[in-house]
Amino acid sequence: MTKEPRWIVKTPYGKGVVLQKRKEDGMYETQLDGFIGKLYTAEKYPSVTPEINNDVICTFGRGIVESIEGEQCTVRLSSWRLAQRCTVRCYLRLDTVSVVGKKSLREMNTFERVSYGQTLKTKASEQFRQKKYNEALKLYADAIDSVRFVQHDAQSDNYIRADLVLLMVTCSNNAGTCCVQLEKLDQAHRFATNALVLVDALYAKRGKKIHSILMEDGFTDAKLFGEFTTKSRLLLATALHAHDKHDEAIATLKVATTVVTKYLEEKETAEASIKGLKIQEKQIKKLHAQCLHRKRLDKKKEIKRAQAMFGSKSSAASTPDVSSSSSSPKNDSTASTTTVTASTPSTAPASVKPTSKPASPPASAPPKSLRRSINGSMKKSVTFAPDHDLNQISTIPDDEKKCDSDDHVKMPSNNVLNSNDDDSDEEEEMPWYQEHKEALIVAGLAGVMGLSTMLLRKR
Repeated sequence: MTKEPRWIVKTPYGKGVVLQKRKEDGMYETQLDGFIGKLYTAEKYPSVTPEINNDVICTFGRGIVESIEGEQCTVRLSSWRLAQRCTVRCYLRLDTVSVVGKKSLREMNTFERVSYGQTLKTKASEQFRQKKYNEALKLYADAIDSVRFVQHDAQSDNYIRADLVLLMVTCSNNAGTCCVQLEKLDQAHRFATNALVLVDALYAKRGKKIHSILMEDGFTDAKLFGEFTTKSRLLLATALHAHDKHDEAIATLKVATTVVTKYLEEKETAEASIKGLKIQEKQIKKLHAQCLHRKRLDKKKEIKRAQAMFGSKSSAASTPDVSSSSSSPKNDSTASTTTVTASTPSTAPASVKPTSKPASPPASAPPKSLRRSINGSMKKSVTFAPDHDLNQISTIPDDEKKCDSDDHVKMPSNNVLNSNDDDSDEEEEMPWYQEHKEALIVAGLAGVMGLSTMLLRKR
C-alpha cells in the first residue's frame, strides 16, 4: 500500500474509499461503503462533494474545510503554516478540492499532532463545563496521547515546542481534575505528577526560547510556575489525603503555600493571576485543615487500639494480682495460707465482709505427713480478711468453714479460686480427716496424756 491519501470518490455503486493504485496494471482498489467486497477499476472516479470538517486536498496542500457558502469553501491548511503560528486559509471553489480520509495518528507529522491535540482539548473543555467528566477525561487523555511520543524534526520550530509543552501541562492538570471528580485518585496522582515534571523542566530553562515565547503569549511566571504548579500540587495532596498519607499531603501543601505566597507578594503579578492564586490559597487552607483533622482522628484510633491490645492504666488497676504466701514458720501448727490481692473499691457492702474464727491450736504439732495433707486440703476454700484490710483474702480449712456457716456470710459463688471448671474431670478427693484418722487418734491421745500430766504436776 502506497502512502498516497485515501481519496473518497463517487462510483456507480455508491461512495467508496480508494485504498491504493496498483503499479503493475494501474488498477484502483476501492472499498465500497456498505459492501464487504472491493471494486477494482482502471477508471478514476470524481470526488464526493466536500462538507464542513472534511479533510481535503487542494492546489496549495492539505487542509480542513471550515465553512461553505454556495460554490465557495474556506479551507484552513494543516500541512504547513507561516512563521510564528500564522495559519493559512484559502478560499476556493468546491470543484477544485478533493475529499480524502482523515489521517491516522501515526501518519501525522508534529504540527498535525499538536493541532489535533488542541482540537481535542477544545472539545474536552466544552464537556468539562457541562460537568460531563467521563467524556472530558477521555478527550483530555486522547489529547495527551496524541503528542506523547512526538519526535521533533527540522520542521518543528520553537513555537511548536512551546505549544506542545503548554498542551501537555494544561491537559494533564485538567485530566487530573476530572479524575478527582470521578474519585479516580490514582490516575489523578499520575496526571498531576506528569504536569509537575514538565513545569519543573521548563523552570530549569526559564529565560530561554520556549519560555520567552510563552511569555510573549501572555503566560507569565505567576501563571506557569504559580497557578499551574499549585494546581498540580493540590491534586497530589488530594490523592495522598484520600490514601491516608497525611504527612506527605501536608508537606506538599506547604510547598504550594510557599509558591503562592511568593507570587502574591510580587508586584509584577497580573491581576488575573492574583485572583487565581487567592482562590488556590483558600483551597490549600481548606485541604490542610482536613488533613490535620484526619491525622488527629487516626492518632486517637491508634491510641485506642494500643489500649485495647496492651491495656490502659485503669484496666491494669482493675486486674487482680494473685500471689501465694506461706504461713509463718514460727507456728508449725498453723496451716499455710493462699493470699489473693484484688483492687476492690474501699466502699464494699457490709454484707460481703465475713470474718473467720481462728482455729483452736492442737495440743501438739501433728506429723509432717499430716501437715502436708492439711495444706493441700485448705487450697479449696477462700474467706475474706478482717475488716481493717479488705484486700487480703485468706483460706481456712473446710471443716471450720462448715462450722461457721450459720454465723457468717457465705462466700460468693463467682470467686475465681472456688471455680470447679478445671477440676470437673478429676475424681472427688476424700476428706483429710478420713485419710489420716489413725494419726488424729494418736495425736488426740498424746494431747490428753500431756494435759493430764501437766494437771498432775500442778497439784
